[in-house]
Amino acid sequence: MLFLFYWYDETLSWNTSEYSNNQIFMKKKDFSLWNPTILLRNAIGQKSYLGNLTNLYGVALYSFGSVDMFGHHRFKSHCEIDMTYFPFDAQECSFEITSWPSEIQFLYSFCTMENSNSKWTDSEVSYTLSNTSLICTIRANRKPTFLIINLIVPTVLIGFLNVFVFIVPSNAGEKLQYSVSILLSFNVYRGILVDNVPANSENMSFLSYYITYQYVFGVVVITVTAVLLRTVHSNESKTIPRSCLFVVKIVDFMTCKRRCLFGKVRVRDNEACGAENNIGQSVRRNEVTWKAVCAAFDFLLFWLFLLIQVFGNIGFFLSLKGVKVLGN
Repeated sequence: MLFLFYWYDETLSWNTSEYSNNQIFMKKKDFSLWNPTILLRNAIGQKSYLGNLTNLYGVALYSFGSVDMFGHHRFKSHCEIDMTYFPFDAQECSFEITSWPSEIQFLYSFCTMENSNSKWTDSEVSYTLSNTSLICTIRANRKPTFLIINLIVPTVLIGFLNVFVFIVPSNAGEKLQYSVSILLSFNVYRGILVDNVPANSENMSFLSYYITYQYVFGVVVITVTAVLLRTVHSNESKTIPRSCLFVVKIVDFMTCKRRCLFGKVRVRDNEACGAENNIGQSVRRNEVTWKAVCAAFDFLLFWLFLLIQVFGNIGFFLSLKGVKVLGN
């Protein structure tokens, strides 16, 4: 931080007609004048004195008694941050400059900030001035483009890929491997999120909840997939429960209804579909296999989990409607 303090000291004024110079510049090594004790109250660690000689560039004296002290200071301060809408958040941080133990009155202040940063945009600096303190407040919006491209978009797409495990045939050996690979991908993106979000349990971001939701979703998909694969390899002599036969019947009805009642079909197609229905009823009575049961459950679970995924994503993006941008 660069700072400039100026004050008036009548004892340091002189008559320009007697002395040729109306301005004197003193380097810090020659500095022996009184200077105000200015410090940052909310600095981390020991008090940070802005008037420390090691931080001064110098002091300018003017004939009418004005003294300008300017220099730089690097300090650490603590701010309360709200990560609820990360990475679409706007943060605000304040630091208080005050005098101690001298009774100094602040009469004027000007705060500014260079608005060039790869992570923040629309930076604004405002101040609140009182007799004995100056509170500078920095507000900025986070630039979300990097995290949208590298975190949010891949997470949404991988979440939908999770559903397509139910399209993979049950006799394919890669079905369970496919689900595990998707789950491991979420671990990678969880690591990216942890690296970019400060540890804060009070204001967890909706994005953290969303990735956790996707992770739990993947665990459920793996569990269901494992049960289905176990069912596929069941002993064919084992009696199939009526509930499973009912599911097969519903799926057959849904697929046949879709083929026969929707779209442009000819009469012969309807007849063929009806004949197929009769054959299907005979098969269901006598020759339904565990493989057919799993195929029916794959069909239902695909659409069920797809709806859950769609509504989960809608809920996540609706939760961001409360995002506040700078100046609003």
